[in-house]
Amino acid sequence: MIFEGNITLKANIQKLFESVLKPEILSACVPGSESMELKGENAYEGVMKQKVGPFSIKIKYSANLVEVNPPNHIKATMKGEMLGGMGQFVGDMVVDFKELNKEEVELTYKVNANITGKVAVVGDRVMRVKAKSMEAEISKNFQEKLVG
Repeated sequence: MIFEGNITLKANIQKLFESVLKPEILSACVPGSESMELKGENAYEGVMKQKVGPFSIKIKYSANLVEVNPPNHIKATMKGEMLGGMGQFVGDMVVDFKELNKEEVELTYKVNANITGKVAVVGDRVMRVKAKSMEAEISKNFQEKLVG
């Protein structure tokens, strides 16, 4: 399943790039994030709760940054387990940062995820709606963190 989109943020590109690498900032911006920690160079682990269709799930995940080209590009591999036997996922994510002007950045993302288990039965449409609602909330939260 592929999720992709873009958001425009009022921010300095370097500040935004640095912010997305800080687990405490990223965790505060991702809806449902309970924890996120740096576990080594470019390795993150965390736990989040999400409601997807009829399921309320808790996800334990890890992400490894495999390409970091400041301040324009990040590629990560991800894997996780939905606790309670709800399923698993593996995938990768690419995030590109494009400076529109000195105080505005377009962030473009693409996530390619393979989701298995009970959660996968909710279907493509429900997952896309969830991804879009998370995109809007993440965008709002990042903007507040960067301005505040």
